[in-house]
Amino acid sequence: MLATKVLSLLVLCSALLTANAWAQEGPYLDYDEYDQQLDDANALIEAERYAEALIAFQELSTVRLFEAPNYEPFFFIAKSQYFLGQLTDANENLRQFKCMLRVDSGAMKCANAVDYEKSTPDNRVYYDTDFSGLDLCFHRMCDELYHSYYEDPSEATLQRIAKYWVDVDMLQSQINNEIAKRELP
Repeated sequence: MLATKVLSLLVLCSALLTANAWAQEGPYLDYDEYDQQLDDANALIEAERYAEALIAFQELSTVRLFEAPNYEPFFFIAKSQYFLGQLTDANENLRQFKCMLRVDSGAMKCANAVDYEKSTPDNRVYYDTDFSGLDLCFHRMCDELYHSYYEDPSEATLQRIAKYWVDVDMLQSQINNEIAKRELP
């Protein structure tokens, strides 16, 4: 009974934090503190405390970093949601995270999204990416402050992104498999 009430409270807090996902209005963290909080939240996943991990990553997604976008928590939000069986939310957060990775690597430009939104549906066939529904990604990644950050990504940034793509592909496969299982008669 108490465990059910605690889980209900955690899910409610999670919903409230998700509603504020665009906001990066939390405190500034230095990179060491940020990495430590990422590690601490990951430890919750390792301990199979997924609801707590989800809240920790959602809270971490609101902090600001100096001259760099804070988007890495969205992968772990998706991962936590997957483990909690929230497959629709996990899929959407993973979709946003993939967009964020593309922007961070320079593979997708923020200007493309603006041009896409201004284009007519008939002209959208010329774009190689469907940008619809990626408002969170572009709101998070396309602040003018970050534009120079994407111009020449460092080797370390590209390696970090490459590692995330491996993890993203694995998580996407797990989500797709679970969705397929649920759709079986």
